[in-house]
Amino acid sequence: MKFVFDLDGTLTKYETLPAIAAKFGVEKELAVLTDKTIRGDTPFLESFIQRVEILSEIDPNEISKLLSEVEVNQHLLQFILENNSDCIIATGNYRGWVEQLCEKFKCEYRCSEGSLIDGKVKLSKVFIKDDLVKELKEKGEFVVFIGDGNNDTEAMRLSDVGIACGIAHQPATSLMQLCDFVIYDDKTLGTFLKQIKSEKAGQTVVVPCAGIGSRLGLGKTKALVEINGKPLIKYICDYFSEIEDLRIVVGFQATSVIDLVLKIRKNVIFAFNHDYFHTMTGASLALGARFCLDYVLAWDGDFMAKASDVKKIIEKQGEFICCTQPTSSDPVFVITDKTGQQAAGFSRVHGVLEWSGPAKIKRENISYNDGNTYNLLEPLLPMPLFEINGTHIDTYDDYLRLPKLLREWNYTNESADVFYR
Repeated sequence: MKFVFDLDGTLTKYETLPAIAAKFGVEKELAVLTDKTIRGDTPFLESFIQRVEILSEIDPNEISKLLSEVEVNQHLLQFILENNSDCIIATGNYRGWVEQLCEKFKCEYRCSEGSLIDGKVKLSKVFIKDDLVKELKEKGEFVVFIGDGNNDTEAMRLSDVGIACGIAHQPATSLMQLCDFVIYDDKTLGTFLKQIKSEKAGQTVVVPCAGIGSRLGLGKTKALVEINGKPLIKYICDYFSEIEDLRIVVGFQATSVIDLVLKIRKNVIFAFNHDYFHTMTGASLALGARFCLDYVLAWDGDFMAKASDVKKIIEKQGEFICCTQPTSSDPVFVITDKTGQQAAGFSRVHGVLEWSGPAKIKRENISYNDGNTYNLLEPLLPMPLFEINGTHIDTYDDYLRLPKLLREWNYTNESADVFYR
């Protein structure tokens, strides 16, 4: 397994080019070039060559010294120092500029090469990140790529796992359209990389929020639907405010969901279901649960529960399936065994209890299924049942019924944290 890191804006706390431009008085020239590159008027390779030309007469040692003082993301630095033989820094920048900065990480690094001729930097080789990924894949390596910019797109596409890094700024749109995960917090990203590296004990919460909400008919993904003036995803984030490994699976209106969640907390892992139109919650759960902790608490993004029951669900040990008294207008029923304590199957036609959505599942029992979460669970039955107070928001009738239920469950408009009282 190899972890390949972009440098600027991923390992560093900010992009280094503006710092160089400001220090050496070439802001205007580089700003014009950067603007053309972002708009797509100038290809990246051409842009990089022109950038080198603008900076070519500045002593590379002065640039190197400046960059050596750039702040880096400490949790990523620590991960690389602890796993340096499995990590590679990939940057298109000229070696003479970034050498001192890269050496802080004590790992292999690849960059563009050149030399000083008559006091000017002359490139001899421009490093292309996707060439490195191809090289590693040809050697049979499992490649995890972490980056933030347009020039990371092809390398990420070729990798086994692509993580868009949003620590310094919003990742490029091209990355968001193909990445497996996007993470906006240094510590969260460092912890996630450790989980990819080796299995860890604990509990991951995965919340599928990728669907289009067609049955509800409000023209938005259910996570954004407001209940008593508060978006549904806000209630769910409040439920799991004490959970460190919270995964929210996005698809339809992903940017809006991400923006809203980031106003609540940054230590979230966003997983993508890019094929959200053709798949359902089972696929989203499997995608969100990659590299998870020992147990996964699956929680449908359209499910609300009595807050005191949420705490019980979080604390309950072992595998189980939650059920409710029938409340939604389009229920999936649980077929119980003779004891009434175990789920033996699911039915759209009959049953005394309704399948509610939450379930706690061992990591090794989660497999990809493009159906619903209960389809993923069917091969694992029988499983213990845990009856709770809760409801799905599948249809508009469910949506209209919910405020009354919330009043019965003692929710307030200001907070959903009453389960800690």
